[in-house]
Amino acid sequence: VASVVDRLADRPLVWVVDDLHWAGTESSALLAHVLAQISERQVTLLATCRERPPQVAAALADLAWKVPTEVVELDGLDREAVARWLDLAGMAEPGVAAAVHERTGGNPLFLLELVKSAGAAGGRLDPTALPPGLTELVGQRVAALAPETDLLVSMAALAGSSASLALLSEATGLEDRDLYSAVDSAVRARLLVEDGDGVRFAHAVVRDAVDAGLGPARRAFITPNLAEALLPWADRPGVAGE
Repeated sequence: VASVVDRLADRPLVWVVDDLHWAGTESSALLAHVLAQISERQVTLLATCRERPPQVAAALADLAWKVPTEVVELDGLDREAVARWLDLAGMAEPGVAAAVHERTGGNPLFLLELVKSAGAAGGRLDPTALPPGLTELVGQRVAALAPETDLLVSMAALAGSSASLALLSEATGLEDRDLYSAVDSAVRARLLVEDGDGVRFAHAVVRDAVDAGLGPARRAFITPNLAEALLPWADRPGVAGE
């Protein structure tokens, strides 16, 4: 890469790397090394990633010490943008855009999966549908989690749209240190977000995908533990969502 840049050094360059989250440890380190070597050239790297796994985060942190870097966090599309997307896809119906935005948070990837699923089902978009591609994507994220984080996310999915840390601590049996570490990991994986003294799923469709991915054995283990943990909180609002 450095030799190619040298041959083109008489002009500014933009180097685009898509889906950086798929890079392994060696690839991430190599990317940081090459960029440090060509830092004096007129080169701008534009890298996109859906999340920052540890190896990518480490490479970016190392790179920040060597060359000017900027991280731009993108929010989901707003309701109007979702409505335009569905209109262009020929799936605009009264109330559908609002329901889809509420369920996906405007995440373009989730929107695309819903539209693809609707196309396969004859063109009618059901905001409550759970596309197979999305279930597989979320399943991959969950499968990559440590066992404690996997348990936390699974428990949270059955607890509702949100759950207090006190409830999850009781239901999972995790010690405080392990619980907070699991929460941090789930947040980094963009499955959960912290919400006051508890957590909630980043998107309703993510919670549904986690729920759908629970096998009978895991569900049979989680349900009684969650029910037992909920008993002392039965008359206290805000402990678990709907």
